[in-house]
Amino acid sequence: MTVKHGLRNEGEETVEHAPWAITIMPFGGVAILPQQRGPIGDKEFLPNRTLTFWPYSSILDSRLELGDELVLVHGEPAPTPFKIGYLNRVGWVAYLRNGILLRKGFDPQPELKHPDLGSNAEVYCNDRIFELETLGPLSVLEPGAEAWHEERWQLRSVGSIKPGAKQIAAALAELDA
Repeated sequence: MTVKHGLRNEGEETVEHAPWAITIMPFGGVAILPQQRGPIGDKEFLPNRTLTFWPYSSILDSRLELGDELVLVHGEPAPTPFKIGYLNRVGWVAYLRNGILLRKGFDPQPELKHPDLGSNAEVYCNDRIFELETLGPLSVLEPGAEAWHEERWQLRSVGSIKPGAKQIAAALAELDA
C-alpha cells in the first residue's frame, strides 16, 4: 500500500516545513530502526550514523536497545516520554508485534536538509501512545505551494521472532534473501 502525506501552505507568508508521517502503533511490539553499516561512499574513516535525543529522553531508558545492525525501541508504556530520531539512509523503518511486521519504506533523501537535527525517521512513546514516524526533507513553501512525502507499507507474517536486536536482524536478513 502506498500512503502519500502532503503539506500545502494556505497562509500568506513563506514557511519552511517538512511532511511528517506519524503512524500510531499498539503497545506490545518493537520499533525497528535499521542502521548504516560500512562507509558512506568512499569516506571509509568518517562517521556513518548519529542518534538524536529529545530533552526528556534518557539514553538509559529501558525501552531503548542499541545494536550495530538495528536500534530497537520496545513499545511499552511508561510515564516518562521518550523520543529518538536519526538520518535513516536505508529507507525503511518497521514495527514487529505478535509475528506481524509492518515495514514503512520511504525515499531517505540523505543529501537534503531534514528537521530535528537531520532526522528523517523517529520514534516517540509515552504512557498513552507509540508513534513510528518518517519525515520528508525541509522545503520552503511559498503561499499555495505543496510538499509531498510517500511511504510504501508492507505487512508480513514473520512468525515467532525473539525480541532482541541480533535475532530480529537475522530474521529480517532471511526475509530479504
